Amino acid sequence: MLNRPAPQNPPDILPAAEDLDMESGTLTRDEIRMAIRQLKSGKAAGPDGIPCEALKADIETTVDMLYPLFEKIW
Repeated sequence: MLNRPAPQNPPDILPAAEDLDMESGTLTRDEIRMAIRQLKSGKAAGPDGIPCEALKADIETTVDMLYPLFEKIW
């Protein structure tokens, strides 16, 4: 999909008429924990090479590692 040539006539996409309501508060540990639990097992690992089963194996340690990272990004 990424190796296809660029289209000759790209679509003319207009900007949105109004901004969507987005919650831009800080991410909580519970939200990270919930997102990890919702990962689908048995799928191929992402570009980082970490399968989701490894993240789910010890959710608390994973959350403790990810939370400071997300704080810096946010």
